[in-house]
Amino acid sequence: MRRSHFVENWKSQVGFSFQHSSGRTYTNPNRSGFLQENTKSFNSLSVNWAYLISPQKILYSSVNNVLGIRNVNGYQYADLPDASGILPRRALRPATDQFFFVGFFLTISDDKTSNQLDNL
Repeated sequence: MRRSHFVENWKSQVGFSFQHSSGRTYTNPNRSGFLQENTKSFNSLSVNWAYLISPQKILYSSVNNVLGIRNVNGYQYADLPDASGILPRRALRPATDQFFFVGFFLTISDDKTSNQLDNL
């Protein structure tokens, strides 16, 4: 789900997105069967803000996974069992739990006033 709204008094566009996915199935080699377990569901809430400094200048920022949820994509099991005969595992996680971005966008034109705002 993705929503955004332009707030004219603030000269800003604010938005958010929410991603949800049910848990992925995986095979646990310590149990009999195929694809017999599921990871926890995947959730991520992201927010963004764009500020119109002038028709040629935009300041943009966004934060992904604002709540800092530690999502798991799956598990990797060891090739050899431990002393108790169980194959240990480690969680496979996204490269980063949260990401922050700030950008400045500048429109360069011959007459120094043209921009693409009317075409958005």
